[in-house]
Amino acid sequence: MMESQPDVSGPTILLVEDSPEDLRILRRALKRAGMDFPILHFEQGEDALRFLQRQSPAEDRPSLIMLDVNLPGIDGLEILRLLKADDRLQQIPVIMLTTTVDEHEVLECYRLGANSFIRKPLEFDQFVEQMRRMHAFWFGLATLPQE
Repeated sequence: MMESQPDVSGPTILLVEDSPEDLRILRRALKRAGMDFPILHFEQGEDALRFLQRQSPAEDRPSLIMLDVNLPGIDGLEILRLLKADDRLQQIPVIMLTTTVDEHEVLECYRLGANSFIRKPLEFDQFVEQMRRMHAFWFGLATLPQE
């Protein structure tokens, strides 16, 4: 289920996260890290895919997708595979999020086209620091696709 659909004229993050607690922490960490711009939230990957596939090329796309690996229904790995197989969506950077330390999962995410893999830390301050670094890279240093 999508929470809201803000105006996406500037930088926007599409976040797929099923845990209400992780969502709350992630939103706080993003805001504290300086990413106080619209977040399109979906609890399930299928809903996020439908939303992205309905957009016409003229519509603004999210600047970045943050995708939880462990989702109900279709898991994050399958969502990632579908995103990267779609010519209209494959250029959007995808950052995978998880609490796992499974090296096979990390390798599979990169094999499927993930742009980054971030382990959710247990400490909030560490999470904020990760989000600051992510913000500095993706919204400061990197050039993101405009279409």
